[in-house]
Amino acid sequence: MRLVTRADFDGLVCGALITKFEDIDSYLFVEPKFMQDGLVEVRNGDIIANLPYHPSCTLWFDHHITNTTPQFDRPIMPGKGGFRLAPSAARVVCEYYNEISKPNEPAAAAHLAFLNSQRMKYLLEETDKIDAGKLTREDVLNPQGYVLISMTTDGRNAGDEPYWLRVIELLREETLENMLNDSEVKRRCRQILDEQEQLRKILLQHTTLKGNVIYADLRGIDNIPDGNRFLVFTLFPEGNIQVKVADDTQRANTTAISVGYNIFNPALIGRAFILVSFAKPMTTYTQPVANIMSMDAKTMATPLSVLKEDGVAKLLEPYPNIYQDLLMGNRAGSLGETATVALLLGAAFLMI
Repeated sequence: MRLVTRADFDGLVCGALITKFEDIDSYLFVEPKFMQDGLVEVRNGDIIANLPYHPSCTLWFDHHITNTTPQFDRPIMPGKGGFRLAPSAARVVCEYYNEISKPNEPAAAAHLAFLNSQRMKYLLEETDKIDAGKLTREDVLNPQGYVLISMTTDGRNAGDEPYWLRVIELLREETLENMLNDSEVKRRCRQILDEQEQLRKILLQHTTLKGNVIYADLRGIDNIPDGNRFLVFTLFPEGNIQVKVADDTQRANTTAISVGYNIFNPALIGRAFILVSFAKPMTTYTQPVANIMSMDAKTMATPLSVLKEDGVAKLLEPYPNIYQDLLMGNRAGSLGETATVALLLGAAFLMI
């Protein structure tokens, strides 16, 4: 069987899991865009992981909402694969083999012990965190462990395939400590850390903040350090969305444009896409009715939001009785900041 996957960290963890349970004799590492464009020949017997679905494959595992999916009746389909909106594709792979393994069979018992070992649980937790972008600023500025290893894997350089295969083997067989002591892993991790300052300078020089959009134009720049794709968000914390324009390293005379959200400030990502999709309605001002009391409802910043942004004085200026109103529930607000009396009565009722 052939494994078709992506050479990012999630794809390689998928490889570590799948090769534990399936007889994989060859590999094909591709990027999602090539699958979407129909440029990848997929054949019967192929296992696809962390990539768009192809009807010719035997098993398919993914977690991206944007991908076209087969008609799965449930997230895990024995003999077909799995799909759900999980933090990582590796999480779906793990759930699949957990579900199809029967504890009363000797081989299955060994498989379940492997999947539910503390080492694999930690690896999957870290993979979820990395692939979903649930990192802290400290993770980005001072990467360690699996977070640092993930920065050494980049699917754009086909010459790195021997390293990707080595990473799959190490993830499957070795502890994190042993993996970090592997000579090639150690060299690449050291390189990521050594080049972080160079990458920071390049980003500051070629990135601008346009409103809430972090716009990075990296065209024409040679030898950009790979690895820490989240570093830009620590440099421009005010932005919500990143638009990166760069030379496509896999296709000649092609410009690659990628869009992502700031993992430390994602609040306006939805509004930004609505603004792009429905520009006129979102930018057309409608005069409100003269008598606001004729409205069914109105929206505004919640009291805690006003307090956070403008302070107590700004909050009390239009609402001198704000504390009394919040206590009694006469002022709108999020759960926990208004209708305090009702909440306390409800808590008392539950405790009786």
